[in-house]
Amino acid sequence: MTRIRVVVILAVVFGLLAAVAIYRYLAQYDKMIREKKIAEQPVVVAIKDLQFGTVLDETNVEAVGWPVQIVPAGASTSPQDVYGRVVKSPVVAGEAVLETKLVPIGMNRGLAILVPEGMRAMTVPVNTWSGVAGFVLPETKVDVVVTIRPELQREQVGKVILQNLTVLAVDQKIEDTEGKPLKSTAVTLLVTPSEAEKLALSATEGEISLILRNPADSDSAGTKGTTIAQMLSKSEPVQRLAPVRVSRPRPARTTSTAEVKPAAKPAEKKTIGVEVIRGSKRTQEKFEDKTQPK
Repeated sequence: MTRIRVVVILAVVFGLLAAVAIYRYLAQYDKMIREKKIAEQPVVVAIKDLQFGTVLDETNVEAVGWPVQIVPAGASTSPQDVYGRVVKSPVVAGEAVLETKLVPIGMNRGLAILVPEGMRAMTVPVNTWSGVAGFVLPETKVDVVVTIRPELQREQVGKVILQNLTVLAVDQKIEDTEGKPLKSTAVTLLVTPSEAEKLALSATEGEISLILRNPADSDSAGTKGTTIAQMLSKSEPVQRLAPVRVSRPRPARTTSTAEVKPAAKPAEKKTIGVEVIRGSKRTQEKFEDKTQPK
């Protein structure tokens, strides 16, 4: 029992010593991390949310210290370097003002700064119904449908010709912060040169309509176009009640007298008379003659 007690006491003592050593090591390590200085670099950030077309000045940008290891590419280090520049992409408060979100130096403000290299901006006329009741707003995505009558063809054809186009402006508005419907007569779309050709021809030869789509949906749907005959042939047939048939009694079939055959008379049964003597009485009994052929 004495040896067991000694072993237990030693185990407890060594355990306490190990715990104290680990605690001191962790406390010292945490102190080293807190006292360690991280190299910083000034970076220009937005003081408040910046919308498209905002001119940068001392009221909306400032320089703050950022760890050197995480400074984003294209960040400015001095606010004076970005004063007078125009924002072309929204910037949230606290976000670094990058060169990619600013209008190139020397360009004026306007719609042209929103058109990327290799793309074009084209305006098409719309009305209330073809403009999706005013819900086509800047920065939304749309498809273009043209209704046209091809040459040597009687009926019109509806066909989706362009898909997933970006709306740059609605009339003269290039931004909309409220999200309310806008009554417009023209919509400016971002297109490639080949898409601009299709769009111009469609607006001249037929009528175009816009289809509003989800900005997150970038898939293209393959369509073959629809004519009036095809549209009506795919509609559900009208259900009609089946005509009620009234059953009429059939007239009795008449037969000529030549065809009527007289019914055969039953054959007469032949009997045989037999005298029966019972004591002093005599009676005459009749029995069927079964010897005759039937």
